[in-house]
Amino acid sequence: MLQDDTLGVMVPSVGEIYDGIMTLHDEYPDYFKVWVPAAIEKCRERRGWVYTLYGRPRFLPDILSPDKYLRKHAERQCISHMIQGTAADIMRFALVGVRQYCSSNGLWLVLTNHDELGVAIPASNVQYAGMHMREIVTIMELDQPLAPIPLTVDAALGRTWRETHK
Repeated sequence: MLQDDTLGVMVPSVGEIYDGIMTLHDEYPDYFKVWVPAAIEKCRERRGWVYTLYGRPRFLPDILSPDKYLRKHAERQCISHMIQGTAADIMRFALVGVRQYCSSNGLWLVLTNHDELGVAIPASNVQYAGMHMREIVTIMELDQPLAPIPLTVDAALGRTWRETHK
């Protein structure tokens, strides 16, 4: 690892990145050898249409391009839309559900950060913080289409956002 003093974080070396990629290939061979090619082929069969698991479409006409670079770019976009698009859909549904819960229980949804939500509980309601946290986790875990892959939510209580990220 390399230290980047401007960011205050450790930066992996090229060799460490390569090792990580090889580990992924070893641990998930079906993803790279079966699922990715099948997903790309399905997009081609649909004449460029790809969908998240919730059915949100994206049109990628370059998936049929004779230009190798355009086609490869569209293939990467295809896989990205299916994975990251589904993750975004899940987060949107969770956000809507948590917002509804907060407004009906006197809480405030105060922060969204990628796949994270921050909820403020007024002092008059703080004795119920554990119950609210369990309810919010249940809402965020959703009835989602990823079975048998579990969708789990980590939650933490703290007086400040920083306290929850130690």
